Amino acid sequence: MCSIASKIPDDQLSRVATVLIGRLGDAIWLVRLTACKAMCSIASKISADQLPEVMTALIERLGDASWYVRQAACEAMCSIASKISDDQLSAVVTTLIGRLGDANSAVRQAACKAMGSIAHIISDDQLSAVVTVLIGQLGDARWHVRLTACKVVYSIASKMSDDQLPTVMTALTGRLGDAVCNVRQAACEAMRSIASKISADQLSTVVTALIERLGDADWHVREAACKAMCSIASKIPDDQLSAVVTA
Repeated sequence: MCSIASKIPDDQLSRVATVLIGRLGDAIWLVRLTACKAMCSIASKISADQLPEVMTALIERLGDASWYVRQAACEAMCSIASKISDDQLSAVVTTLIGRLGDANSAVRQAACKAMGSIAHIISDDQLSAVVTVLIGQLGDARWHVRLTACKVVYSIASKMSDDQLPTVMTALTGRLGDAVCNVRQAACEAMRSIASKISADQLSTVVTALIERLGDADWHVREAACKAMCSIASKIPDDQLSAVVTA
């Protein structure tokens, strides 16, 4: 079904979606997994009438016993994010927050991506809860989760509240010294997106950390650090500017 999804005519799509909804609750986990993937393939064509039923079934799969299914359900949420109704948004956010703390790192990463997909449509109160959990994911034991968390922070930077910004900045500054170069690069990019909100109290710490990254062993990190430094250049005090230029 996944391979022919783009070719299914509209008059048959409704029937296909109805059957897939049933398969999302199949007794065999591999069938549920494939049904989630098929939903990804037809997400853009699902009608508004069927969407609530699809969303209810996918939300249930976010709590599936199989981590493969939970991961696929998160990925399906990414595909369908733009269509989520206000009525179901709260349930989706609450369930995804739970998956951000999943025992499996692949599920946590997929939940991060899904959260990034819906960040632009959630309320300020919901965003605050999401950011709180994301801060924890910036320190995740698995580097690919930390990487994705940095990217999500980058995408939602403009919506963060001033109250949460200091904690976010502290977590991002820590990731500038991450053991994995991909994470250090993503942290630099996230720092650039949040540059206009950096407070005077945190500026010195951020500049010091970015100066270190200007000498990073990985050129992608050095480039990202240069761009981040450009974003905050106008705020750098004279006593630190000399160190930046020398670096």
